Amino acid sequence: PNKATDFTEYFDDIIGVTKDEKEKILDIVLLFKPGFANYIKTKPISPFQKQKDMPDGSLEVRLKLIPNKELYALLLSYGSEVKIIKPQQLADKMKEEYVKALALY
Repeated sequence: PNKATDFTEYFDDIIGVTKDEKEKILDIVLLFKPGFANYIKTKPISPFQKQKDMPDGSLEVRLKLIPNKELYALLLSYGSEVKIIKPQQLADKMKEEYVKALALY
């Protein structure tokens, strides 16, 4: 048994299981389109997310997470239903991935 790591908290700041100890926690703000907001309310990204209903029916979600492959894959799976408001480095990473994917077609 691993007694050096408290696994009750180890996964709190990541999506999935990949944790790069060199990466820092990011303050992430996402905006989901109105038609997709209920999906995120019923299937949250993280049990620790903060969410706010916006006047137009969209949903703002705030997360504090370490970026990893699972987070990138999850955000890409939402396609055009989500906009990454911050941080800019995460928005740039997603844009880069979409450009690479588009080049395949």
